[in-house]
Amino acid sequence: MSITLGTIALSVISTIWFFTYRTYFVLSQEINPVGEILRRTA
Repeated sequence: MSITLGTIALSVISTIWFFTYRTYFVLSQEINPVGEILRRTA
């Protein structure tokens, strides 16, 4: 049970980080061309 909960927790944390970085690239696309490229690729 501990392994399952640990896996779920890790998945949640990874998802939060993913959306955090995605949002950062979207907000910074105007001043960061690389962010625009990464946003289109993702």
